[in-house]
Amino acid sequence: MNRGQLHPYQLEGINWLRHCWSQKTDAILADEMGLGKTIQSMTFLYSLMKEGHSKGPFLIAAPLSTLINWEREAEFWSPDFYVVTYIGDKDSRSVIREHEFSFAEGAVRSGPKAQRMKSDAGVKFHVLLTSYELINMDKAILSSIPWEALVVDEAHRLKNNQSLFFRTLSEFKINYRLLLTGTPLQNNLEELFHLLNFLSPDRFKVTVAYDDQRFS
Repeated sequence: MNRGQLHPYQLEGINWLRHCWSQKTDAILADEMGLGKTIQSMTFLYSLMKEGHSKGPFLIAAPLSTLINWEREAEFWSPDFYVVTYIGDKDSRSVIREHEFSFAEGAVRSGPKAQRMKSDAGVKFHVLLTSYELINMDKAILSSIPWEALVVDEAHRLKNNQSLFFRTLSEFKINYRLLLTGTPLQNNLEELFHLLNFLSPDRFKVTVAYDDQRFS
């Protein structure tokens, strides 16, 4: 990187993510807090763009309180990324959708209610940063965008496959999925299973028997 130096373990993590991408294997990056999962994720996505593997768009879902940190790390580690932070009240989000989502005229309908973006309209940004809540609220437009990659920060929010956030994201068109969480030892078996179910529902299926949720 031209303005910072990665720690060896961060570089190892990025190389592992790049390998997973090349193998079309969705991933869980599990690390203790403060060791740079945000930096590794952003640098991984940036390397895909700089090397011509993918121009995005990339969707990053994170707690609202952490979006400032994501913005800061994106500015430092991926200066050529066009990053849009999608937050605010319904009028503010309407302005963002109308002016920051696409270069094409009329690609997004104006107004306070989020509606699907025209399928043939190119996306203006490389990265969209937003919160879990807004993904649920504005899924009409966000689910209409074909995402090259999804990053979910604090992915324990997906620990229940009946949660609204889990079900909403399951309707999105996503080419690659990356979940960020604490070390697997901090998750109980059920929570870890649901993360794997989100990444690979065909391999990690949930069956129901006698009104109890069981694993298969």
